Amino acid sequence: MNNVLIRLIAILAPVIFFVVGSACDKSQQGDKKGVSKQDIEISFTTERLPIGFKGDDIERAYDKLKSKKPEEKTEFETTEQYKKNIEANYNSLIKDNTIWCFQGSKMYYDADDRKYWIYLKMENGHNLPEPPMHLWLRKNIVKKNYIGQNAFGATLPITLHEEIQYYIIPLNKSEISKKDAKAEKLQEGGYGCSYKMKIELPMSPDKAKQYSLHVLVLCRPRPYGSPINYRFVTENEWRKPPTFDSPVDWQGRNYFIYAELLGVWIYDMNSGEIIAKYKPLFEYDESIGFEKGKKIEGE
Repeated sequence: MNNVLIRLIAILAPVIFFVVGSACDKSQQGDKKGVSKQDIEISFTTERLPIGFKGDDIERAYDKLKSKKPEEKTEFETTEQYKKNIEANYNSLIKDNTIWCFQGSKMYYDADDRKYWIYLKMENGHNLPEPPMHLWLRKNIVKKNYIGQNAFGATLPITLHEEIQYYIIPLNKSEISKKDAKAEKLQEGGYGCSYKMKIELPMSPDKAKQYSLHVLVLCRPRPYGSPINYRFVTENEWRKPPTFDSPVDWQGRNYFIYAELLGVWIYDMNSGEIIAKYKPLFEYDESIGFEKGKKIEGE
């Protein structure tokens, strides 16, 4: 009996070792990737986030929201049936209270002022329909080189400069609740009037070295328009072709998500600690558009 048991252990030992080893490898790989939004539930009372928290992937969120609206009416569907289906879809999305959170820029430390700071910029433009203002969240820049050729066969080295940007278009009106942040009105060429939210966090250099502070924007995606004709997202493209005098091929794609802006959190990716929570600063009213930027009382 003992001999049989010893032989069985000898046969199974490599298998057991392989399974345990594989599990350990996967765990280590998971730690390297960080923690995404799908792994936890976010609420306004959340006090701490997982270490390495990255929030929702805004590219995947855009694609998911883009696919939510039903397709156009089919030939086998009556107009009345189509209206009922699309209205039901619209109402179900209005009632969806899932909180989405997108990671914004990293905050940077100013050793001279002994403060962390960041600007969250709200701007208009991009030939968007109402509402015109949007919160800039993320930019990816890609640079490549290629050989261009004109109609006469002349060639020239060209630099491709491609910008991919993501924005949130807030559909709600609310104000910031903390006095250590303020709104400043900006004038920018080509975009008209825009605003920015400036957040400053006083901190000693020794303490600042312990942090990797990032911005987390909380929102609820919402349909924009009527129950029959609405959308969650929109996008546009632009290009400035290269010339012999300026051999740079400027290209850009902008993606916009319609949402109810719920809050802005500052958190440390190293520890998961939430340093500060803010209510939305940017104000919007459908009847008058965005109000002017203003300093919070006490500034």
